[in-house]
Amino acid sequence: MSRPYVMTFADAIQRAVAFLRGGGDSYAQDEIYQAVQSAYMEVWQARNWKYLWTYGRINTVQPYQEGTIEYDAGTRQVTLSGGTWPDWARYGTIRIANVLYNVAEKVSPTVVTLEATQAPTESIAAGTSYTLFRAIYTLPADFQRVFGFSAEDHWCDLRLVDLREWMRWQRQTRSTGTPTSVAIGPDPDVLGQFAIYLYPAPEAARSIDFMYLRKARPLMISGEAEAHSQGTITANGTTTITGTGTLFSDAMVGSILRIGTGNKVPQSWGSRNPPWDERVIVAVNSPTSITVDANVPAISGVKYVVSDPVDLDESLINYFDAAIKRQLMLHQNREWQELRGLEVLYDSAKRSAFEADNRYDGPRHAGPRDTRVPWVWGFTR
Repeated sequence: MSRPYVMTFADAIQRAVAFLRGGGDSYAQDEIYQAVQSAYMEVWQARNWKYLWTYGRINTVQPYQEGTIEYDAGTRQVTLSGGTWPDWARYGTIRIANVLYNVAEKVSPTVVTLEATQAPTESIAAGTSYTLFRAIYTLPADFQRVFGFSAEDHWCDLRLVDLREWMRWQRQTRSTGTPTSVAIGPDPDVLGQFAIYLYPAPEAARSIDFMYLRKARPLMISGEAEAHSQGTITANGTTTITGTGTLFSDAMVGSILRIGTGNKVPQSWGSRNPPWDERVIVAVNSPTSITVDANVPAISGVKYVVSDPVDLDESLINYFDAAIKRQLMLHQNREWQELRGLEVLYDSAKRSAFEADNRYDGPRHAGPRDTRVPWVWGFTR
């Protein structure tokens, strides 16, 4: 079975070096790294590439109301009697007498601390009833853009609303329920990530599925550092590879392992020293042992190189290559006359990539679409 071509960070660096040397230019490693990274970000952000669409799921939790509480205004701590706070309490909101207070920290199984900006200014006596619920859920770290949220008990997507509208509704609603609307905003608990804000807050444990546009995998393992090719590797027909003098690390999970045939570190597939084969690293067991995604025939004491994959579809590689060259010229502050010819090639590669991203080649129909759900035996609902 043929394997798709996977470009690596090391390949991109080698292409950049070859381009600069071909023009007789001097270069610095940092300059090349910056150009490759800038080109990579430029390409994966240029369009809603179908290759970057993926599936996500949020699992909601049921509100918690066991026991009663007491609140100390001096410490901002809520102490629970007759129960224990659930694991997700750190991300929850407590409703006391129809007023909402966000939790800042779970101190112990029976004590949580409220956020300073929302905490009550007066203590609350023991024996007070409450409801702890969660309305905000963290989205995946690679989230860029969503194409709709679908709940278990809805035929249609949840309504997307503005975050200000969600806040107003949340403030004025006295109970939880089945979510009908959702807002997207910054995650208050995870720096740099987004979250969904559900309204009303879920009254039961359910799942919410969504298709979203993800970010491309970051380029970190370059294949240039000594640790990326140090020592030799041996395999015996299984997915386990044993190293001698290697320095495998957890950062290499998901990276590409290229296997050589002798004592030379393998390079790209189109080079004079291509790899014998390649695998994806799925686990790092120790500095001298890794697990890969498919069996490796018997090899002994051969060189290798580890590098991150360029997380782009094969049809985007020419566009990425042209973007690298363009970034290199821009980093060197070249005159517009020197860039003109390269810009023509860059525009052509970009246009070809956009055209190739059309994955459907069947008939198309003008006019309104029938969005009814197909039912059994050809009927529609």
